[in-house]
Amino acid sequence: MSEAELDSRDREVLETLAEGRANPMLIREQTDLDKGDVNTALVRLGRGGYVEQITRGLYEITPKGRAEVGKPSSEDFDDRDGNLDTAVMLIEDAQTTTPLVEERAGEIEKARDELNAWLDKHSDPHE
Repeated sequence: MSEAELDSRDREVLETLAEGRANPMLIREQTDLDKGDVNTALVRLGRGGYVEQITRGLYEITPKGRAEVGKPSSEDFDDRDGNLDTAVMLIEDAQTTTPLVEERAGEIEKARDELNAWLDKHSDPHE
């Protein structure tokens, strides 16, 4: 089944499944399609790789189906070479460490001033 072969009923079923797994009765309630239209659409979409049957009477949209209706899943953004997890970890670390760094910077500045004062006091003015 090509994208051009999807009709409005197919798209309605895909839109419903993009919100989460559903059985045919829920799809009928969400779309106002009749039983025959829902069942026909599910069979067509399944054969086309747009949906898959998880268990008897329970369907789920596939990544291909999500792409068709333009609704990526959170899984599409997860763990792309670990980049998302790494970014979140770095942000969390920055939020935790920034106040510590600022505190340490103040301590270092104070220690530098004390060292400069000590050096000024103990330096030979003739050097």
